[in-house]
Amino acid sequence: MFDIRGLFIRMHWHKGMIALMAIFLFGLQGCTPENPQIYRVGIICGANSLLDTINGFKSKMGELGFNEGQNILYDVQKVNNDPLGEQRFVKRFIGENVDLIFAFPNETAITAKILTRDTNIPVVFAYSAIEGTNLVNTLREPGGNITGVRYPILELTAKRLELLLDFDPTIKRVWVAYDPSYPLITNALLSLRPAAQSKDVTLVEVPVNSEEEVQAELAARDRLDDIGVDAIMIMPDLVTQSAPSWAAIAWFAEKNNLPISAIFYDEVKKGALFHYGLDYFQVGETAAALAAKILQGTPAGKIPLASPEGYLNINLIQAKALGITVADRLLKQAAEIIR
Repeated sequence: MFDIRGLFIRMHWHKGMIALMAIFLFGLQGCTPENPQIYRVGIICGANSLLDTINGFKSKMGELGFNEGQNILYDVQKVNNDPLGEQRFVKRFIGENVDLIFAFPNETAITAKILTRDTNIPVVFAYSAIEGTNLVNTLREPGGNITGVRYPILELTAKRLELLLDFDPTIKRVWVAYDPSYPLITNALLSLRPAAQSKDVTLVEVPVNSEEEVQAELAARDRLDDIGVDAIMIMPDLVTQSAPSWAAIAWFAEKNNLPISAIFYDEVKKGALFHYGLDYFQVGETAAALAAKILQGTPAGKIPLASPEGYLNINLIQAKALGITVADRLLKQAAEIIR
Protein backbone atom coordinates (compact mmCIF):
# COMPACT_ATOMS: atom_id res chain seq x y z
CA MET A 1 0.00 0.00 0.00
CA PHE A 2 1.38 3.45 -0.93
CA ASP A 3 2.49 5.36 2.22
CA ILE A 4 1.32 8.95 1.59
CA ARG A 5 2.07 10.01 5.19
CA GLY A 6 5.69 8.70 4.95
CA LEU A 7 6.24 10.48 1.65
CA PHE A 8 4.96 13.73 3.20
CA ILE A 9 7.34 13.38 6.14
CA ARG A 10 10.33 12.65 3.85
CA MET A 11 9.53 15.66 1.69
CA HIS A 12 9.48 17.92 4.74
CA TRP A 13 12.76 16.39 6.01
CA HIS A 14 14.47 17.11 2.68
CA LYS A 15 13.15 20.66 2.66
CA GLY A 16 14.50 21.15 6.19
CA MET A 17 17.93 19.86 5.19
CA ILE A 18 17.99 22.13 2.15
CA ALA A 19 17.10 25.10 4.35
CA LEU A 20 19.85 24.22 6.84
CA MET A 21 22.39 23.87 4.03
CA ALA A 22 21.36 27.25 2.65
CA ILE A 23 21.86 28.86 6.06
CA PHE A 24 25.26 27.15 6.43
CA LEU A 25 26.46 28.25 3.01
CA PHE A 26 25.20 31.78 3.59
CA GLY A 27 27.18 31.88 6.84
CA LEU A 28 30.32 30.72 5.07
CA GLN A 29 29.93 33.44 2.48
CA GLY A 30 30.75 36.07 5.11
CA CYS A 31 34.15 34.39 5.75
CA THR A 32 35.29 34.16 2.18
CA PRO A 33 38.54 35.75 1.00
CA GLU A 34 36.38 38.47 -0.57
CA ASN A 35 35.86 39.91 2.95
CA PRO A 36 39.11 39.30 4.88
CA GLN A 37 39.97 40.92 8.18
CA ILE A 38 42.03 44.04 7.54
CA TYR A 39 44.78 44.66 10.09
CA ARG A 40 46.09 48.15 10.83
CA VAL A 41 49.71 48.58 11.87
CA GLY A 42 51.28 51.83 13.04
CA ILE A 43 55.02 52.15 12.36
CA ILE A 44 57.23 54.77 14.02
CA CYS A 45 60.85 55.11 12.89
CA GLY A 46 62.84 57.35 15.22
CA ALA A 47 66.03 57.49 13.12
CA ASN A 48 66.22 58.12 9.38
CA SER A 49 69.32 55.93 9.10
CA LEU A 50 67.13 52.90 9.93
CA LEU A 51 64.44 53.42 7.30
CA ASP A 52 65.30 50.23 5.40
CA THR A 53 63.96 48.33 8.42
CA ILE A 54 60.47 49.31 7.25
CA ASN A 55 61.11 47.80 3.82
CA GLY A 56 62.26 44.55 5.38
CA PHE A 57 59.22 44.48 7.65
CA LYS A 58 56.71 45.00 4.84
CA SER A 59 58.47 42.56 2.54
CA LYS A 60 58.42 39.73 5.07
CA MET A 61 54.84 40.46 6.10
CA GLY A 62 53.88 40.03 2.46
CA GLU A 63 55.65 36.67 2.34
CA LEU A 64 53.72 35.64 5.45
CA GLY A 65 50.37 36.42 3.83
CA PHE A 66 49.82 39.99 5.03
CA ASN A 67 49.50 41.89 1.76
CA GLU A 68 49.53 45.66 1.94
CA GLY A 69 46.29 47.20 0.70
CA GLN A 70 44.48 43.86 0.86
CA ASN A 71 44.46 42.52 4.40
CA ILE A 72 46.88 44.92 6.11
CA LEU A 73 47.28 48.70 6.14
CA TYR A 74 50.35 50.61 7.37
CA ASP A 75 50.59 54.10 8.81
CA VAL A 76 54.32 54.94 8.65
CA GLN A 77 55.68 57.90 10.62
CA LYS A 78 59.33 59.05 10.49
CA VAL A 79 60.21 61.27 13.42
CA ASN A 80 64.06 61.22 13.42
CA ASN A 81 65.07 62.03 17.00
CA ASP A 82 61.89 63.88 17.89
CA PRO A 83 60.57 62.66 21.29
CA LEU A 84 57.46 64.84 21.11
CA GLY A 85 56.70 63.51 17.65
CA GLU A 86 57.05 59.94 18.94
CA GLN A 87 54.56 60.61 21.72
CA ARG A 88 52.13 62.31 19.37
CA PHE A 89 52.01 59.45 16.91
CA VAL A 90 51.85 56.70 19.54
CA LYS A 91 48.89 58.49 21.12
CA ARG A 92 47.25 58.80 17.71
CA PHE A 93 47.70 55.08 17.05
CA ILE A 94 46.17 54.33 20.44
CA GLY A 95 43.21 56.59 19.65
CA GLU A 96 42.71 54.78 16.34
CA ASN A 97 42.96 51.41 18.15
CA VAL A 98 45.45 49.94 15.67
CA ASP A 99 46.11 46.21 15.81
CA LEU A 100 49.86 46.57 16.39
CA ILE A 101 52.59 49.19 16.76
CA PHE A 102 56.09 48.63 15.34
CA ALA A 103 58.47 51.10 16.99
CA PHE A 104 62.23 51.60 16.77
CA PRO A 105 64.91 52.37 17.87
CA ASN A 106 65.37 52.39 21.65
CA GLU A 107 63.67 55.62 22.79
CA THR A 108 60.78 55.17 20.38
CA ALA A 109 60.18 51.64 21.66
CA ILE A 110 60.25 52.78 25.29
CA THR A 111 57.75 55.56 24.49
CA ALA A 112 55.44 53.06 22.79
CA LYS A 113 55.64 50.68 25.74
CA ILE A 114 54.88 53.36 28.33
CA LEU A 115 51.96 54.91 26.46
CA THR A 116 50.30 51.58 25.53
CA ARG A 117 50.66 50.13 29.03
CA ASP A 118 46.93 50.41 29.83
CA THR A 119 45.74 49.29 26.40
CA ASN A 120 45.49 45.94 24.63
CA ILE A 121 47.61 47.13 21.69
CA PRO A 122 50.72 44.97 21.20
CA VAL A 123 54.12 46.55 20.50
CA VAL A 124 56.98 45.08 18.46
CA PHE A 125 60.32 46.89 18.80
CA ALA A 126 63.68 46.77 17.04
CA TYR A 127 67.18 48.21 17.61
CA SER A 128 66.48 48.38 21.32
CA ALA A 129 68.87 47.29 24.02
CA ILE A 130 67.21 45.56 26.94
CA GLU A 131 70.02 45.98 29.47
CA GLY A 132 69.09 48.64 32.02
CA THR A 133 66.03 49.88 30.12
CA ASN A 134 63.16 47.96 31.80
CA LEU A 135 61.83 47.37 28.32
CA VAL A 136 61.13 43.67 28.93
CA ASN A 137 61.14 41.16 31.76
CA THR A 138 63.37 38.50 30.19
CA LEU A 139 64.64 37.38 26.81
CA ARG A 140 62.39 34.34 26.77
CA GLU A 141 59.27 35.98 28.18
CA PRO A 142 59.29 39.76 27.64
CA GLY A 143 55.93 40.17 29.40
CA GLY A 144 53.15 42.68 29.07
CA ASN A 145 52.17 43.71 25.55
CA ILE A 146 55.67 43.79 24.04
CA THR A 147 58.28 41.75 22.18
CA GLY A 148 60.85 42.53 19.53
CA VAL A 149 64.33 42.37 18.07
CA ARG A 150 66.93 43.36 20.65
CA TYR A 151 70.02 45.40 19.87
CA PRO A 152 72.89 43.30 21.28
CA ILE A 153 74.84 46.33 22.44
CA LEU A 154 77.24 44.55 24.80
CA GLU A 155 78.34 42.01 22.22
CA LEU A 156 78.55 44.48 19.32
CA THR A 157 80.52 47.13 21.23
CA ALA A 158 83.20 44.76 22.49
CA LYS A 159 83.47 43.12 19.06
CA ARG A 160 83.94 46.47 17.31
CA LEU A 161 86.98 47.25 19.48
CA GLU A 162 88.36 43.76 18.85
CA LEU A 163 87.97 44.22 15.10
CA LEU A 164 89.59 47.66 15.20
CA LEU A 165 92.70 46.12 16.73
CA ASP A 166 92.58 43.24 14.26
CA PHE A 167 92.79 45.78 11.44
CA ASP A 168 95.64 47.69 13.10
CA PRO A 169 97.33 46.10 16.16
CA THR A 170 99.44 49.25 16.70
CA ILE A 171 96.41 51.22 17.92
CA LYS A 172 96.79 52.23 21.58
CA ARG A 173 94.51 55.28 21.99
CA VAL A 174 90.89 55.29 20.82
CA TRP A 175 88.77 58.46 20.71
CA VAL A 176 85.30 57.76 22.10
CA ALA A 177 82.82 60.63 22.24
CA TYR A 178 79.37 59.97 23.66
CA ASP A 179 76.25 61.63 25.00
CA PRO A 180 76.19 60.56 28.69
CA SER A 181 72.42 61.08 28.91
CA TYR A 182 71.65 58.60 26.12
CA PRO A 183 70.07 55.37 27.50
CA LEU A 184 72.38 52.93 25.68
CA ILE A 185 75.68 54.56 26.59
CA THR A 186 76.04 53.26 30.14
CA ASN A 187 75.90 49.65 29.00
CA ALA A 188 78.06 50.32 25.94
CA LEU A 189 80.78 51.70 28.20
CA LEU A 190 80.39 48.82 30.65
CA SER A 191 81.24 46.52 27.74
CA LEU A 192 83.92 48.72 26.15
CA ARG A 193 86.03 49.66 29.18
CA PRO A 194 87.04 46.17 30.32
CA ALA A 195 87.57 45.12 26.69
CA ALA A 196 89.97 48.04 26.21
CA GLN A 197 91.79 47.32 29.46
CA SER A 198 92.30 43.69 28.50
CA LYS A 199 93.90 44.84 25.21
CA ASP A 200 96.06 47.53 26.89
CA VAL A 201 94.18 50.23 24.99
CA THR A 202 93.44 53.68 26.40
CA LEU A 203 89.95 55.05 25.78
CA VAL A 204 90.05 58.80 25.25
CA GLU A 205 86.52 59.40 26.54
CA VAL A 206 84.84 62.66 25.58
CA PRO A 207 81.35 63.27 27.05
CA VAL A 208 79.37 65.61 24.76
CA ASN A 209 75.90 67.09 24.94
CA SER A 210 75.60 68.56 21.45
CA GLU A 211 76.95 68.45 17.92
CA GLU A 212 78.67 71.78 18.59
CA GLU A 213 80.65 70.18 21.42
CA VAL A 214 81.79 67.38 19.09
CA GLN A 215 82.93 69.93 16.52
CA ALA A 216 84.70 72.11 19.10
CA GLU A 217 86.49 69.15 20.69
CA LEU A 218 87.89 67.90 17.41
CA ALA A 219 88.87 71.37 16.23
CA ALA A 220 90.77 71.95 19.48
CA ARG A 221 92.44 68.55 19.32
CA ASP A 222 93.49 69.16 15.73
CA ARG A 223 95.52 72.18 16.87
CA LEU A 224 97.64 70.11 19.24
CA ASP A 225 101.14 68.90 18.33
CA ASP A 226 100.00 65.43 19.40
CA ILE A 227 96.30 64.85 18.76
CA GLY A 228 96.39 62.10 21.39
CA VAL A 229 94.45 59.40 19.52
CA ASP A 230 95.17 56.63 17.02
CA ALA A 231 91.61 55.67 16.01
CA ILE A 232 87.95 56.61 16.41
CA MET A 233 85.02 54.53 17.62
CA ILE A 234 81.59 56.01 16.99
CA MET A 235 79.20 55.22 19.83
CA PRO A 236 75.48 54.33 19.74
CA ASP A 237 73.96 57.70 20.59
CA LEU A 238 72.18 60.32 18.51
CA VAL A 239 74.57 63.23 19.13
CA THR A 240 77.67 61.55 17.69
CA GLN A 241 75.71 59.94 14.87
CA SER A 242 74.13 63.15 13.61
CA ALA A 243 75.11 64.52 10.20
CA PRO A 244 77.06 67.51 11.62
CA SER A 245 78.96 65.29 14.05
CA TRP A 246 79.77 62.79 11.31
CA ALA A 247 81.06 65.59 9.08
CA ALA A 248 83.40 66.77 11.85
CA ILE A 249 84.58 63.23 12.64
CA ALA A 250 85.17 62.37 8.98
CA TRP A 251 87.13 65.63 8.47
CA PHE A 252 89.29 65.03 11.54
CA ALA A 253 89.94 61.39 10.65
CA GLU A 254 90.90 62.15 7.06
CA LYS A 255 93.20 65.01 8.04
CA ASN A 256 94.99 62.91 10.66
CA ASN A 257 94.95 59.55 8.87
CA LEU A 258 92.79 57.78 11.47
CA PRO A 259 90.64 54.66 11.04
CA ILE A 260 86.98 54.89 12.05
CA SER A 261 84.94 52.04 13.50
CA ALA A 262 81.38 52.79 12.35
CA ILE A 263 78.12 51.90 13.99
CA PHE A 264 75.85 52.54 10.98
CA TYR A 265 76.25 51.00 7.56
CA ASP A 266 76.10 54.34 5.70
CA GLU A 267 79.21 55.51 7.55
CA VAL A 268 81.40 52.80 6.04
CA LYS A 269 80.36 53.97 2.58
CA LYS A 270 81.35 57.52 3.55
CA GLY A 271 84.87 56.81 4.72
CA ALA A 272 84.86 54.63 7.84
CA LEU A 273 87.28 51.69 7.76
CA PHE A 274 84.60 49.17 8.71
CA HIS A 275 81.11 48.73 10.05
CA TYR A 276 80.08 45.97 12.40
CA GLY A 277 76.41 45.93 13.22
CA LEU A 278 73.00 44.74 12.12
CA ASP A 279 71.44 44.48 8.68
CA TYR A 280 68.52 46.92 8.71
CA PHE A 281 66.43 45.02 6.16
CA GLN A 282 66.96 41.70 7.96
CA VAL A 283 66.01 43.24 11.30
CA GLY A 284 62.74 44.36 9.72
CA GLU A 285 62.15 40.84 8.40
CA THR A 286 62.78 39.37 11.84
CA ALA A 287 60.40 41.85 13.45
CA ALA A 288 57.75 40.91 10.88
CA ALA A 289 57.90 37.26 11.89
CA LEU A 290 57.11 38.32 15.47
CA ALA A 291 54.32 40.66 14.33
CA ALA A 292 52.72 37.89 12.27
CA LYS A 293 52.56 35.62 15.32
CA ILE A 294 50.85 38.37 17.29
CA LEU A 295 48.26 39.07 14.57
CA GLN A 296 47.59 35.34 14.42
CA GLY A 297 46.71 35.28 18.11
CA THR A 298 49.87 34.77 20.19
CA PRO A 299 50.23 37.29 23.06
CA ALA A 300 53.22 39.57 22.44
CA GLY A 301 54.60 39.15 25.95
CA LYS A 302 54.84 35.38 25.48
CA ILE A 303 56.99 35.55 22.33
CA PRO A 304 60.76 35.33 23.03
CA LEU A 305 62.90 38.19 21.79
CA ALA A 306 64.96 37.79 18.63
CA SER A 307 68.68 38.47 19.09
CA PRO A 308 70.46 38.89 15.73
CA GLU A 309 74.19 38.57 15.19
CA GLY A 310 76.37 41.34 13.82
CA TYR A 311 77.93 41.36 10.36
CA LEU A 312 81.05 43.03 9.00
CA ASN A 313 81.45 45.48 6.11
CA ILE A 314 84.94 46.58 5.07
CA ASN A 315 85.94 49.66 3.10
CA LEU A 316 89.04 48.32 1.35
CA ILE A 317 89.56 51.64 -0.44
CA GLN A 318 89.84 53.37 2.92
CA ALA A 319 92.13 50.66 4.28
CA LYS A 320 94.56 51.24 1.41
CA ALA A 321 94.41 55.01 1.94
CA LEU A 322 95.32 54.45 5.60
CA GLY A 323 98.16 52.09 4.69
CA ILE A 324 96.42 49.14 6.38
CA THR A 325 96.81 45.67 4.91
CA VAL A 326 93.61 43.79 5.68
CA ALA A 327 94.20 40.20 6.78
CA ASP A 328 92.58 37.44 4.74
CA ARG A 329 90.69 36.19 7.78
CA LEU A 330 88.96 39.57 8.06
CA LEU A 331 88.11 39.62 4.38
CA LYS A 332 86.57 36.17 4.74
CA GLN A 333 84.38 37.38 7.61
CA ALA A 334 83.04 40.32 5.64
CA ALA A 335 79.49 40.33 4.33
CA GLU A 336 80.48 43.13 1.96
CA ILE A 337 83.78 44.60 0.79
CA ILE A 338 83.89 48.06 -0.77
CA ARG A 339 86.71 47.97 -3.32
